[in-house]
Amino acid sequence: MFSPEAADKLDTVRGPIVGTPSQSSDFTSSYTAAADSTVRVVPVVLNRHKFKTVHCTAREASSTALNILEND
Repeated sequence: MFSPEAADKLDTVRGPIVGTPSQSSDFTSSYTAAADSTVRVVPVVLNRHKFKTVHCTAREASSTALNILEND
């Protein structure tokens, strides 16, 4: 489902959709023993550009490991 390959506008990528799990239960030494969510894969056409503006303090920006906050 995930790929390091670059995608361009109007390419189609595959995106996972995880179903709603059942009610939680006590841990019994395995994270996958009672796995009950279904995962579907749906095609997604890259035909829209969305963004979200975020605020961060100078301290948060200076401690970010990667330079992910700058515009290209």
